[in-house]
Amino acid sequence: MNGNVGKLEKGKTMQKLIVIMLSVGLLGGCTVKPEFLREQQLQEQAQKEVRQRQDDWNWKNRQRLQKEKREFLERADKKQKEMNKKRRKFAEKENGQIEGK
Repeated sequence: MNGNVGKLEKGKTMQKLIVIMLSVGLLGGCTVKPEFLREQQLQEQAQKEVRQRQDDWNWKNRQRLQKEKREFLERADKKQKEMNKKRRKFAEKENGQIEGK
């Protein structure tokens, strides 16, 4: 029994040692340098600004297209009304000439 207890204690100390070595290795090897953080922060900020400009441009472009479409439809409607008026006048003139003969 005494031999087994010694093996268990050695196993636990080895386990603790491995955990400590892994944590030191992870913490020591994965330190983030401030330069990298600054570069990453600047890059993220630049990407954010680019996205914001694209969103603004898309919004302005969408508004411009909607305005142009609305104006086009208004002009088309106005021309259609003018053409209908001309057709009516022409039809009345033709009917008057036919009835007058």
